[in-house]
Amino acid sequence: MRPQKETLILPCQLTEDEIRLYGMKIAEELPKEALLDNELKEFKDQVNANKSKIHAEIMDLTNRVNMKKEYREVECTIKYNFEREEKIWIRLDTGEIVKKEGIPATEMQEVLPLETPDNEEGGEA
Repeated sequence: MRPQKETLILPCQLTEDEIRLYGMKIAEELPKEALLDNELKEFKDQVNANKSKIHAEIMDLTNRVNMKKEYREVECTIKYNFEREEKIWIRLDTGEIVKKEGIPATEMQEVLPLETPDNEEGGEA
């Protein structure tokens, strides 16, 4: 037997009450959408910041591997060559000279201990 009835989705005119109701629903949903858009932006910004941090670390490590060296704090001893007026830094771990420069005028003179009545033997002020 052939069907006698079928329900179809067809355009229908809205009533004034339906238009007003849908308008109120739109007004309720717009701020929710804006809030979610803002949360999404903040999340993406955080992910991008984390990704940038990780990328910087990868680049730093890659550079160390490619150069086969890195910069570290290394204790050095300072030697003075007063004849050449040179100040020389020598690595304690390898003995390598790593820096040379002229001795500043403030370091050219040795400080000599001066005797004062307070530090003389047996003397009291």
